[in-house]
Amino acid sequence: MATISAELNDALRSEGTWPEVSSGLGKVLLGYAVFVAGLAVAGACLAGALEPLIRKKPLKLEHLWMFYAGLGLLKVIGLVSWGMVISGQFRCLMSSTERHGAKWVIFFCLTCVVMGPVLHYSAWLGGLATPIRWNLGPEGFQKVRFSMLGLYLLLASLISSGLYILSFWFYLGMLARCLHAPRACIVVGLFALVLGAAIAGTGFLALGKPTEAQFRQVAPLVAAAWLAVVLYWVLMIVVVKRTIDTTVELVRNPMTMYDAAPRYEPATL
Repeated sequence: MATISAELNDALRSEGTWPEVSSGLGKVLLGYAVFVAGLAVAGACLAGALEPLIRKKPLKLEHLWMFYAGLGLLKVIGLVSWGMVISGQFRCLMSSTERHGAKWVIFFCLTCVVMGPVLHYSAWLGGLATPIRWNLGPEGFQKVRFSMLGLYLLLASLISSGLYILSFWFYLGMLARCLHAPRACIVVGLFALVLGAAIAGTGFLALGKPTEAQFRQVAPLVAAAWLAVVLYWVLMIVVVKRTIDTTVELVRNPMTMYDAAPRYEPATL
């Protein structure tokens, strides 16, 4: 039977909110799932609307409707999933331990996940140098240009999103460390290798000036590497959540150990 050390048992007994942390991670995963499902439906609508442009044919009215339906669905699903992720991470913030600075890390992470989309939408609302020509559908968005303010806001949004990924990754490592779970720590640490491979491949395609033959060979590998990053990210959260659930089940109250022992009662006639 698996057990935990007396030190960890005492710490987890005093920190009775670990199930709430697990629940918060579950909400984050649910937010990701909602976003992927909505992205699939919106992507199908956008692909159907962009098909005439790929074939260099004029757009029809139904293509415009498909484009705006997909775009609207993408925005709505993005806001819904974003709210679910914020809700889950806020629950983690309110329930996390202060050991190893876990509470402060998730506070910084929550700030980044809030500011990233806010800066992105601010760039589209107040940072456009040319207005969007809605009557042209996809072609109207191709002619959009951002002002310097809009470019700075987009850059700040990109930096905030990157800091969110790094801080949440660090937070998962802190949770595994607080639970004295070396296997979970290894799983979290290996994310650096997966992410590093994807970034290195992308950097080669963007800055290495590859030939056309090299681009065709490397591009599918880079796409597969980024898909592996997404899948490993979800796997990492699942592993940490499962570690929390299994560890909390091992917590015992030493004051109730005697209650479980059989008591001697004299025989009665």
